[in-house]
Amino acid sequence: MFNTQQPLPSILTNQPSEIVEAMRRCRKVEAAITRDLEKATARREVATLKQNLVDVRILGHLLSVGPSEVAKLHVAQTITSCEDDGLLIKQGCFYNQHFVRTLNKSSVLKAKGPTPEPSRHLSISIFNETQALVVQDLKPSPRDHRHAKSSDLRRDNQRCVISGHVETKYLERQVAQGFTLNINWKHVAQTECSHVFSESTNWDLRNYAK
Repeated sequence: MFNTQQPLPSILTNQPSEIVEAMRRCRKVEAAITRDLEKATARREVATLKQNLVDVRILGHLLSVGPSEVAKLHVAQTITSCEDDGLLIKQGCFYNQHFVRTLNKSSVLKAKGPTPEPSRHLSISIFNETQALVVQDLKPSPRDHRHAKSSDLRRDNQRCVISGHVETKYLERQVAQGFTLNINWKHVAQTECSHVFSESTNWDLRNYAK
């Protein structure tokens, strides 16, 4: 794809002005980080600066070797929208974690031989039927944290599993729909959901373009 140890190109030819300007911005940040690296002595500071340099170069290289012209323009708009260098580095870190790492060769298991012939044993058909039933019962992962919380509340009867308090918004919707509620409002609260995974981790797993 590209080598993050390689400095960003100084010139982009036959590219829209948005991409050229975005590359100029990345090269400016790259030069600043390189100067800081030459002065840094502390091990932790050096490690942080090296990672920042990688993240900035990822953005810059995507401007020249992105998967499509639309993708390149999107990256350029992301870069130019950053108010400061720190935010630009964070955007590079995001692309590193959620795009580049998914394409890393080391993360893909390589086959060590030819694909074996499928088994003709009768148990295979039973296994396939069981697998089909399991897949049928599976539900798609929540699209974001809001959908995840809503799904969990439905599962737990609109209550917090720790305190037992009922979700405020649920009761407000019930009242708005004209339902008469016989409930102690002292046991009502706005619940909070603790999320373990980021929103993009488990969403849309069937989209093979990801």
